[in-house]
Amino acid sequence: MEDNQTVLHPPPSNNKGENSRKQSKVFAFDHCFWSMDESNMPKYAGQEVVFQCLGEGILENAFQGYNACIFAYGQTGLDP
Repeated sequence: MEDNQTVLHPPPSNNKGENSRKQSKVFAFDHCFWSMDESNMPKYAGQEVVFQCLGEGILENAFQGYNACIFAYGQTGLDP
């Protein structure tokens, strides 16, 4: 995770030349949150951080009568 981007690096290869053709893939989003390892502070973002960043504004708009939707992809709801 790098700011609003998720970077996927190819796994190491045992074959010479094969890894040189594989490049890292970069995906950009409005927000990216690192939740894999809680000990990786300050990068780690728990549910409270995600709610403060996204949920508060959407919830406020819902209370004002606007339609609201949050799409979450990946691991969700596992904080203790």
